[in-house]
Amino acid sequence: MQQYIYLIEQDGPVREVAGQALHAAGWQCRSYTSASQFRLANPQLTPLCGCVLADVRHAGEYALIHLEEWRAQGLIIPVILMSRHATVGLCRQAFRQGAFDFLPKPLEMNILLDTVGDALEHQRRGHLHQRRRQDLRGKLALLTPPGKGRAGPDHVRQGQQGNCPVSDAFSPHRGGAPGEYFQ
Repeated sequence: MQQYIYLIEQDGPVREVAGQALHAAGWQCRSYTSASQFRLANPQLTPLCGCVLADVRHAGEYALIHLEEWRAQGLIIPVILMSRHATVGLCRQAFRQGAFDFLPKPLEMNILLDTVGDALEHQRRGHLHQRRRQDLRGKLALLTPPGKGRAGPDHVRQGQQGNCPVSDAFSPHRGGAPGEYFQ
């Protein structure tokens, strides 16, 4: 899946320079002047892939308010916030609301690129982990007949059989040793 950097910055020169640096690093960047413009272009937040890079204050809006709303609406990709008026309190608030990182302005391009790279890698690993979990759930559904529960630790401690065909093959109630089934 193609990753994008969703850059939300009202200051044209900052947006242009950051966008050029991100493109030069080989990443796809989509730029917006406000959070409202970002939301109009992306009404569904769940399928987004990549990261959001947003100024804390832009076009009369406050990104921390949007961050909380976006998370509630299903945004799972990393969000990097940046501010020319960074304070410890603002940074703490951003992290409490789920920001991936917080960058002070003026931006240092090497730090920006490292941070975006880390966020994209974090998102990529999270996406792979989610796909593996879905795959394993599908496989588990094949092993567990509908309406039957899974054998948990209590079943094992009590010496009861589970629903798994493999455990049935090793069952002492079937009259053979485990090695006999694989000869």
